[in-house]
Amino acid sequence: MRMIPLPDAAAGPLAWLAAVDGKWYARVVYGLDLGSVSPLAAMPGLQTPVLFIHGLSDDQTPAEDSRRLAVASRAAQLWLVPRLGHASAYSADPEEYRRRVFGWFEAH
Repeated sequence: MRMIPLPDAAAGPLAWLAAVDGKWYARVVYGLDLGSVSPLAAMPGLQTPVLFIHGLSDDQTPAEDSRRLAVASRAAQLWLVPRLGHASAYSADPEEYRRRVFGWFEAH
């Protein structure tokens, strides 16, 4: 499901333009170089608790990315969800999702 219903020929270039524009805006307005950002490098010093939820059948982002981030910080917790794709944990099992996410918030 697309958030904005556009044909593939238009969606790809528009997404690329939005990303480039966002990087330019961050550099000009805030002096940030988003190309030099490394979440993995930032994780060891992280004090804020983080919950990663990752479907093991995600075809957009490898589960290994979330594993590496979670291992890099004692403040992180990882829930790997079997047989689920990108951002689909809630729709697959709303009850389990609520139990885990609300439980995490209660603990932190």
